[in-house]
Amino acid sequence: MQDLKHGVQHSQRDPETVSIEDLRKLPTMKEVLEYTKTNYPNWIVGFADRYSDDYPHLTCTWVEMAKMLKTEPSQIMLVSYVPERLNLKQHPVLSAICDIFSRGGFMIRYGEDFQPCTECQALLPTKKTYTKLSVQPPFEWRSICRLCAESKKPVIEELDEVD
Repeated sequence: MQDLKHGVQHSQRDPETVSIEDLRKLPTMKEVLEYTKTNYPNWIVGFADRYSDDYPHLTCTWVEMAKMLKTEPSQIMLVSYVPERLNLKQHPVLSAICDIFSRGGFMIRYGEDFQPCTECQALLPTKKTYTKLSVQPPFEWRSICRLCAESKKPVIEELDEVD
């Protein structure tokens, strides 16, 4: 995952070089991704394949979103800014890009709210985000998945008695 850099700011508008018409001409998700990277450099700050199993409600939300859109979960896209529905006039093209990726199974998340597990790279909420979760887990925040933390504990092996 790349370091977070602010690409699109709240007060900015879509670049003058982009248009909804341009998007309509892009037949593949790969081309939409390239168009996005070209016209909104540093907006996409990373991708993840899954959330940590410690936060099943995050995965459930993603799966439910995909079902509603009649698609399959693809990846979690971490971005520097998520355009708000009230801000559509400033970012109509970026909002349409978000819609395209969402319909392709991507879960779009604000990058500063998540971090990868230091062992398995599954996404975990940051400590700040953890305190704001609507479903509070019954464990304290960690920068590593609980399962990964368990596997890092030293193993004490029993030795056969030596005669």
